[in-house]
Amino acid sequence: MLKQTAIRLPTDLATEIDFVARVRQTSTNSLIIEAVRKFLAQVATDPEFAKQAQAIMADEREMLRKLLDEGSK
Repeated sequence: MLKQTAIRLPTDLATEIDFVARVRQTSTNSLIIEAVRKFLAQVATDPEFAKQAQAIMADEREMLRKLLDEGSK
């Protein structure tokens, strides 16, 4: 399944991406997907990211608990 999204890139970055995609004989879309996947794999191993994600998840669990408690009254 695909989700279409729009991004705004500085002109110089878009030009570089287009050039690299042409040299690698791939689409700009494929090149961006590859780059994002590599970035996400890198983030997944970052201990600071994990710490921040756990804190956000804990906050959201607490907020959900409060909302459910309010709804049951």
